[in-house]
Amino acid sequence: MKTTKIYIDGYDKFESIDDFKFSLIHGREIVIVWDGIEYTILKESDNNDKFTICQANKPETENVFDTVENLLEFALKTGEKLKDIITQAEVNWRNL
Repeated sequence: MKTTKIYIDGYDKFESIDDFKFSLIHGREIVIVWDGIEYTILKESDNNDKFTICQANKPETENVFDTVENLLEFALKTGEKLKDIITQAEVNWRNL
């Protein structure tokens, strides 16, 4: 079966770090691709300020953070910090 991605103009990339933060805090789930690697980024729940990131389908790579700011300092497998690539990464999924 062929899969087709449909992008709503402006939603396949984050415009700013604040755009990313808003989407994560209010939507709670984001999937990005950077350098061919897919990452899942989650806010654990409404009453728990825990944020996680891992390579998609690789739970052993999960990292947990108490704040979005700490999450943004996370170094991806390629060595870049999340904060440095988030506006360039391809967004495969984001709840709005």
